[in-house]
Amino acid sequence: MNKHKKDFRSIGKRQHYHMNCVIKNFANRKNEVLVNFKNNEEPCREHTNSELFVARELWSNELEERIGSQGIERRAQGQFKRILNGETICSHKALSDYDLFWKLRHHEFLNPNRDRYQLFDFPGKAGSGAGWNDAAAYAERENMVLVSPDGTISGKDWTTQRIKDYQSHNSPQYKVGLWEVLYSPNGGFISADCYDKPIIPLSPNYLLLCAKKREHSKKSILADKDDIENFNKIAREECRSFWFSYE
Repeated sequence: MNKHKKDFRSIGKRQHYHMNCVIKNFANRKNEVLVNFKNNEEPCREHTNSELFVARELWSNELEERIGSQGIERRAQGQFKRILNGETICSHKALSDYDLFWKLRHHEFLNPNRDRYQLFDFPGKAGSGAGWNDAAAYAERENMVLVSPDGTISGKDWTTQRIKDYQSHNSPQYKVGLWEVLYSPNGGFISADCYDKPIIPLSPNYLLLCAKKREHSKKSILADKDDIENFNKIAREECRSFWFSYE
């Protein structure tokens, strides 16, 4: 095989449902976070690339890269950097889009879809062999959906379409609120694997909360002990499987 030829089958194997750069804000020098499980399993330290945070080809490369890392995540990360540098939020929509994106991907992570779905009804058998696999990988690379000869599409293409649809249909619900920043100089915030409420812990020191517009504060709010305990309680109650922290 030509060493300069791209192997399209290697695309998008590992997919974080939550941005790795955010998880790393809670990690030690070994890139490990402390994980506490909702089912009372023994707490343990897990790498930020652990299977607790990473999916295996559950959605397409289009969602992972073009929509995710090059779009929603890039815009959100710009806001995260501003906040961690003590600057104000300049795009509330970027944070809202990411919060919803996190929730939708996490739902698919917990409910993986490996089936194929019938789009068309025409005779023939699904393709097989290296040639077919290369074609499928190339189609994904070019952000196309490959329909097999039996009229079906893959589960990850179906999942991608579901996430895109839900992202579009549910984003208006965030218009009633604006994001505000809670700051704890001594740390203490933990994070759930995902939330029901619009909450994004950025680090042990910073937490984002979407509040009603009339109650919104443009300046960072200094979190006291009660605030930290309250939001950590929410993390433990709303997490699906676990919560994670620095220590």
